[in-house]
Amino acid sequence: MAKRDPLFTAHRLARSLGAVAILLALLGLGNILFATYKYEQYLGLLSTATSDQTSPSVMEDFPLTNLRELTGRAEQNFRRIKVRLDFYAFVASGGKVLVGAGLVMAVVAILAWIGVFGDEANLPLRQEGFRS
Repeated sequence: MAKRDPLFTAHRLARSLGAVAILLALLGLGNILFATYKYEQYLGLLSTATSDQTSPSVMEDFPLTNLRELTGRAEQNFRRIKVRLDFYAFVASGGKVLVGAGLVMAVVAILAWIGVFGDEANLPLRQEGFRS
C-alpha cells in the first residue's frame, strides 16, 4: 500500500514554487534594468555617431582622400551600435518573459498554499520502500 510522504505537502510545494517565482522575477527585473541602462547608453552613442558623421567640422578636418575611409568606419560603427541596441532590446524582452513566468508561478504557489488544488490526498504518493 502507498504511504503519504510528508515531503509532498501542499505547503512545501507552495514554498518551493514561491521561492522559484521570486528568483525568476528578480532575475527578470535585473535583465530589464540592465538592458534598459545599456540601451540608453548605446542610443546616446548612436545619436553622437550620426551627428558626427554629418557635421561640417568633420568634413573640414579630413582631406577628401580619407573621406571614403571615414564614411566606411562610420557605417561600421553605426551597424555595430544598431546590433547592440537590438541585442539589449532582446534581453529586456527576455526579462519581461521571466517576470511574467515568475508572476504566474507566484499565483500557482498562492493557490497551492490556500488549498485550491485539493487536499494532500491528491498530491503524488510514494510507494513504501522507495527511497531517493
